Amino acid sequence: LGSLLKQLSIANQSLGGGVVVVLAEREKEEMELDIAKLEFNFLGTSVICRSGSPLIMADLKKVSVSKARSIIVLAEVENADQSDARALRVVLSLTGVKEGLRGHIVVELSDLDNEQLVKLVGGDLVETVVAHDVIGRLMIQCARQPGLVQIWEDILGFDNAEFYVKRWPQLDGACFEEVLVSFPDAIPCGIKVAANDGKIVLNPDDDYIMREGDELLVVAEDDDTYAPSRPAEVRRGCLPEVQNIPKVPEKIL
Repeated sequence: LGSLLKQLSIANQSLGGGVVVVLAEREKEEMELDIAKLEFNFLGTSVICRSGSPLIMADLKKVSVSKARSIIVLAEVENADQSDARALRVVLSLTGVKEGLRGHIVVELSDLDNEQLVKLVGGDLVETVVAHDVIGRLMIQCARQPGLVQIWEDILGFDNAEFYVKRWPQLDGACFEEVLVSFPDAIPCGIKVAANDGKIVLNPDDDYIMREGDELLVVAEDDDTYAPSRPAEVRRGCLPEVQNIPKVPEKIL
């Protein structure tokens, strides 16, 4: 929870802070004491603790779950199947809220095999993250490519540059080649295509024409630090000659 609160605080810094509500089956005073021990500046974000169960509708109403911008269900430290079974029950409770949900649900799972079941129950509202599977793949990549860990840390955290998706009506009709050189303070790297149910296409063709409803995926310092301007003049040079080094088997301990 500590690292999660830290990232949420950094993410909301440009807005002057946000509000995070923590619901758990523990005493309110005990939770507040643990959070106070984190020794981190919450940068204007308020953290409110409430004692209760996410499986009980009255407790969900107590934290105004229907008005939340997003809901995060963390995995338990117990057995993987028990943890995922509980997460599934929480998703069932959330989808049963009569007032409906304004935000989406992010669920941390412990076993990849249970992912489809949670998605089946939650539908389009739910995004799943199988933490140990993702971390395992990242560790292997970082072992094979030294320095990659720093890039992951920068892009996946809110400390430096990260991904943002935004709609820019003034770019409608422009080809992606022009869009690439239209942002002095951001790097365009994909498009959320409106005509394809909002599917994100990374590195589209240069001749892709931006249509009404399309959103642009960029890497930038913050969501308010970049904006399109006149396309920059690009001087074309010759590509350097790249020698293909023959691949040899890798041995990793």
